[in-house]
Order: sequence, then C-alpha cells, then structure tokens
Amino acid sequence: DYFGRLNADVAILQEVGGIPDWARERYQCTESRPITKNGNPQRFASVTLVRGLVEETFRLFSPRDWLHDEFHRFSGNLTGVRATVLSRSLHIVNVYSPAWPVARERWIEKDVADVKTRTNPDLWVTDLLYHALANRQLDGEWIVAGDFNSCLTFDKWKHRPAGFDSNQETQDRMRSLGLAEALSEQRGMVPTFRRPGKLLPHCQLDYVWMSR
Repeated sequence: DYFGRLNADVAILQEVGGIPDWARERYQCTESRPITKNGNPQRFASVTLVRGLVEETFRLFSPRDWLHDEFHRFSGNLTGVRATVLSRSLHIVNVYSPAWPVARERWIEKDVADVKTRTNPDLWVTDLLYHALANRQLDGEWIVAGDFNSCLTFDKWKHRPAGFDSNQETQDRMRSLGLAEALSEQRGMVPTFRRPGKLLPHCQLDYVWMSR
C-alpha cells in the first residue's frame, strides 16, 4: 500500500471514502464532513491522521456574528487539531475549499473589505480561512494544508472566468501570515489537478502551508 510505505507522522487528507483498520490502529484519526453547495454533508470526509497524541480539536472563528455563522456552516471544511508529534506541539488545519463560492446573498451587504480578495468578485472558503488565521496569534508550529481549489495557472488562462486572476493574491495573503508553501517552494509547482481535455495534471490545487 502506497500510503503505508510513506510511513508518515502526519497525514492531512481530503475526499476520503474510508479509512482502513491498519491506519486506525497506527494513527489517531480526526474526521469531518465538508458540505455540498446546498448544505448537506458530502459523501466523503476530510481526515487528519496523527502518529502521536491529539490534544484537542478546534474551530476557526471570527468575532463578527455573520462570519461566525459561516464558520459554523463550513466547520467540516476547516478542521483544526492540536497534536503532539515526536515531542513537538503542532496546530494542524485541514482545508477543503469547494469549487463554488459562499452564497452571495449571505454577505453582499456586509463589510468584507478585510475578508475577501480585492481581485475576485466572490467570497470563498479560502477567504474565510485567511480571515480566521489573520485574527489569531499563530504561535508555535502550524500546518495549514489541503485542497484550496486555487491555482496560479488559473491566472494565466486566456479565457478565464472573472476573478480567476486572484490566486496570486490568495497565496500572497497566506505568506503575509508568516507561512511558507512547503511543496512549491521546495520543488516548484507540484501538479495535483488535470484540466478536462488535458492528458496530464498541470495545476496545483493542493498546498501545505507551514510556519517558517
């Protein structure tokens, strides 16, 4: 089994259909269900596996009432775990940002200037993530990883939809929090998505942001 051979200490997984017994025996497991566009639980799960001790789970939040409601709605998309791994205390956030934005009618009359990107007309779960992280102290070691559904390649598409030039801004905002993207900064772009009609994957939608 490929995953078993990796012998990972931490695994941050999305769109998981099931967890084998051997993995449950080897790791402490935290599961959550992201939501569909109509608010129902997805058929798959987001799963964080830790070879160590899960001290607690936590939710991201905002002091604003309307944003508090959004974080509650998307609690299965943004799952936090504080764990001890190899004597190191880690804050881990498992991210599943869907390919559809937050419903406009829920935020169009709100002040979102410090929440959403300047270059995208919509509000996305990645924007909620940034807002929550920007409004708390990122003390200690953090890993914020998963499927962001954001890719710098989108910015270069000739006939891209409106707002598809905001992906650089999304990444710049994560770096402004003192986080580094462990995949692309070490190896260049790591393709994880194949555009329909293309033979090979050429877009990186998945990221591992870590404390510098």
